[in-house]
Amino acid sequence: MSLLLTFGYTAHAACEYDIPGDFNGDCVVDYKDLVIIAIDWLESADSHEWSVRYDGPQSNTDQPKSIAVDGSDVYVTGASYSNDTNYDYTTIKYSPDNKQPVWVAVYDGPGSGKDEPYDIVVDGNSSIYVAGQSTGDGTSSDYAVVKYHQDSNIPVWVARYDGPAHSNDIAYAAAIDSKGNIYVTGHSVGIGDNVDCLTIKYSPDSNQPVWVAIYNGQADGNDIAYDAAVDSVGNIYVTGRTDSGPPSGHDYATVKYSTDSNKPVWVAAYSGQDYSDDTGWDIEIDDNDNIYVTGDSFASETSADYVTIKYGSEANEPLWIAHYTTVVEIGFDTYQGRAMVIDNNNKIYVTVSDASSGTLNDFVTLRYSPSLACTANLDGDLDDNCRIDFADYAVLAGNWLEDSTSTEPPPEPDPNEPGGPGRTPYVSTRKPHVSTIKPHISERKPHVSTIKPHVSTRKPNAFDPNEL
Repeated sequence: MSLLLTFGYTAHAACEYDIPGDFNGDCVVDYKDLVIIAIDWLESADSHEWSVRYDGPQSNTDQPKSIAVDGSDVYVTGASYSNDTNYDYTTIKYSPDNKQPVWVAVYDGPGSGKDEPYDIVVDGNSSIYVAGQSTGDGTSSDYAVVKYHQDSNIPVWVARYDGPAHSNDIAYAAAIDSKGNIYVTGHSVGIGDNVDCLTIKYSPDSNQPVWVAIYNGQADGNDIAYDAAVDSVGNIYVTGRTDSGPPSGHDYATVKYSTDSNKPVWVAAYSGQDYSDDTGWDIEIDDNDNIYVTGDSFASETSADYVTIKYGSEANEPLWIAHYTTVVEIGFDTYQGRAMVIDNNNKIYVTVSDASSGTLNDFVTLRYSPSLACTANLDGDLDDNCRIDFADYAVLAGNWLEDSTSTEPPPEPDPNEPGGPGRTPYVSTRKPHVSTIKPHISERKPHVSTIKPHVSTRKPNAFDPNEL
């Protein structure tokens, strides 16, 4: 971690000597200096090392959709428009040291219509899988999964799925288990024009489904999955929305499948306050196989409750539910809490939109502890105890002291703006004091005594007990 320390000068006082750690120039080291460190620490960030652009062959619309890494290789997928074939899957491989693509792969479906990928994943053998929707030959949009090897832009295989209604079938997400099996999920139009949640399992060696799972909610309405994740033992979890019927309406829906069956192990539904419109957008799994789902719950076009839910792998009852209620400036069709990640310490990060500051919609990033969900997001709560106190300064100071081992010198102050706007540096005009007093050297010789020591010649008297 890099720490940016800001050095300045005070306009109201001049310290008698430099005090390490006195960053606000008040001649003492106190909590105010820790606040300066905290601000610099939170605002500091490394700039990117390189950037690269891709312009399709016809210099038309190019839309990135997803990104994945394999070691140091980077894969980007999206849709690139062509006047001849509409949008096509476009997948690009980059190496870390070369801004030019290693290869570019374009997939145009059999209908030469709209082909749009939504997700890309890489397995343990460096095989790449791209999933999305692709126009079929008279079948509208179909699930389409394209597999590539790391060394070639030629597909290893293509898997397509056309639902029973031969209508719009769209895969939004993909996930891979430890054995290389691929799971794709999204929605498929069933008989009766209702949309069902559709999840398909493929083995890495074949484009034929191992199993197909269709989830139709209790109201027989529109059910859609938007994300998928796999735990350490191969269970697959998908999340999205389900039509629960009146008065609940659309609710979060999270479905668990085992690797060997297309029958749900359990289904978890969440209905927000006031029977709002609820959608789960993202799902992640931590090192202990706990499942986290995040999304949004809209009660109106101007208010939103971003809800993150934690489940254990064995049951569909929430372990905790975290709320972040805020304001959105524009209607609920546009702004959602979609993204979530889990770090190496199993801390959960969620990003949402927030207009409560009066600056239209802003990014807000929330952090939750795996064992505790705070009722509100607290900037500066570094130890996750849902309050800002001395312990947070201790965490901050510890991070600062760890970084103080750097051998790099601090940056030189800018002579054109010393200490910040409006501040004048203090420069002493006093000359150093040099003493003119010469040292005194004594000329007296040391005194040596000529007196000889006295030695007594008297013998001690004998002890006479009769004198007692």
